[in-house]
Amino acid sequence: MLKDQRSVEKFLGTLTELVESKYSAAEGLIRRALEELAESPDLREAMEAVTRDFDYPVARARYLRYPASKGALHGAAYLPVERSEIVAFVFCLLMDLDGGTFVLADFLPKYFYVDGSYTAAYQRFADRMLRPFRDILRDAFSGEQEGPAAAGAQEPYSGFLSMLSAESERLATFSLREEERRAAGVLVDGMHAAATGRDAAMLRALAEGYRYFLRYFGGEDERSEAFFRYVASL
Repeated sequence: MLKDQRSVEKFLGTLTELVESKYSAAEGLIRRALEELAESPDLREAMEAVTRDFDYPVARARYLRYPASKGALHGAAYLPVERSEIVAFVFCLLMDLDGGTFVLADFLPKYFYVDGSYTAAYQRFADRMLRPFRDILRDAFSGEQEGPAAAGAQEPYSGFLSMLSAESERLATFSLREEERRAAGVLVDGMHAAATGRDAAMLRALAEGYRYFLRYFGGEDERSEAFFRYVASL
């Protein structure tokens, strides 16, 4: 039973605004979301539970990479596999952005670069980081389980997300032109969003496009075949 359902709903509403926001409004919405979280006993309990044994400095070094690969001009950002760790990581990241450890104007082009556009970079950040964070918490507080237990529940697509992370690392080893790397980023981001949204049909469609992308530059191997077999099993 939630102690204060209204405060949770208010926070989730602000997260939705943040996911759908423009870059120019993001900093204010991040601050508002964290203030609302601090005022909610249910949300404070959830964050305390997921961060208790979470090593954020290690996770930050692992999931925020700069450069993305040797010789790359920009970095790359990934999410952990487990639902509880996704919540912990994004929560800590938002704290860093609000507290000044990261400056959004520098953070976005460094890890989410899209053609020099802050708007597009923010959209990629929102889709890849903020949307899964919002969706996991929404599921946790609206399902049969409530609070930290639900936030830490096993993600049915966690196996795929783990394979997608490994595939992203493999992809980073190829010498691609900048436009090819951007196209790969769009496909990877789309598959990530489809998996966190549990949309198997969309995931399979994007994976098929990704297969032809790999074939275009000879990037298929036994690991990519295992990846596609896994997608087909979902």
